[in-house]
Amino acid sequence: MKEAPEVRNTRNLRGSLLLTAPYGWTSREEDFEVFVEDEVSGLLKTRLLRHPEVHALWDLVNETPLPPNPFRNPDGSITESARRGETLFNGRAGCAKCHEGEMRGGAKRHEWVGTTKPGLKLDVPHLVGAYESAPYLHDGRAATLEEVFTKYNPDHRHGSADTLTAEELGDVLEFVREL
Repeated sequence: MKEAPEVRNTRNLRGSLLLTAPYGWTSREEDFEVFVEDEVSGLLKTRLLRHPEVHALWDLVNETPLPPNPFRNPDGSITESARRGETLFNGRAGCAKCHEGEMRGGAKRHEWVGTTKPGLKLDVPHLVGAYESAPYLHDGRAATLEEVFTKYNPDHRHGSADTLTAEELGDVLEFVREL
């Protein structure tokens, strides 16, 4: 009997994807062009793209911003809940230990959070634009950000989120939605 392939969740191509090398959940490729060629010929089972086609995709990805964040205040600033969440994210919740930098992750850091085979570390995803990238986790098993912590974190390997009150976790998740 043929074993089913492991399911992988993909992120949106918009919003500074090119700043998140290496590419792929297991960070298998540093070069965007090589990554695209591998995905197109391997995953999509089609011909390799010509160099100008890859660069047209590069330009499209580079020039397509995320849409306005619907969770922020009308003026684009973060809400009071998100401000409280940012303090927790950077402090007691322990999120910033892995989700660091301008993109809040995607910075060549790998961790095992208990959602893969034991010890299989995956690229820590960036959180910018998470508000429109459901489902979550590497295989898309979490339908909401809340499920990442309430349903798919039984060993409490996602920072110190398990030590937060429900209100504090809500503030942290609001901050992530507003990134």
